[in-house]
Amino acid sequence: LSGLHDDSGLGTEPSLGRRRRQRTLAVGAVLCGATVYGIALLQLSHNPLTWIPEGEPVRSGFENMDEHIGGTASLSLLIDGRTGRGMRDRELLESLDALSEHIQAYRDPWVGPIVGNTIGINDVVKETHRALRGGSSQAYTIPDTDRGVSDMLFMFENAGPGELSRLATNDLSRAQMSFRIKWLDAVAYEP
Repeated sequence: LSGLHDDSGLGTEPSLGRRRRQRTLAVGAVLCGATVYGIALLQLSHNPLTWIPEGEPVRSGFENMDEHIGGTASLSLLIDGRTGRGMRDRELLESLDALSEHIQAYRDPWVGPIVGNTIGINDVVKETHRALRGGSSQAYTIPDTDRGVSDMLFMFENAGPGELSRLATNDLSRAQMSFRIKWLDAVAYEP
């Protein structure tokens, strides 16, 4: 495209062919530069809620749940505790508790707090510990020993068979932690 139609490719290049080639290369360079600039301007976004007009009952329902219930989206973490004592390990539960607090403390730069309620095996252990200590808010802690953790899990499992299976495997080697979060654009969840 950048040469002459009747140019055989042998011999010296005619000046008309050289100019056509230079023009073609210049136009190609400008198009490549515009493409790179345009790519830099692209912003990823995926928020199906914005497809629904404001004031529609479905959208209002999502917004009300975000505001009053703690969120309409959920995030689940799978915790693999197969080494050692599994979910009976006090150190692991304390680490999960610290992770839960860290995630709950996250503030989105534009929306503010986005993490609502959380539920995990660490919460079950603390709630059971508090119940056995008369409901005192100071007792809402993880017991001081691995044996205490095992006892709390045993008590909870006996009080509500099947309830523990919603949070952990039967052998307590794996568990899940779930977070209720506000509905945002999908790319806003990355941080």
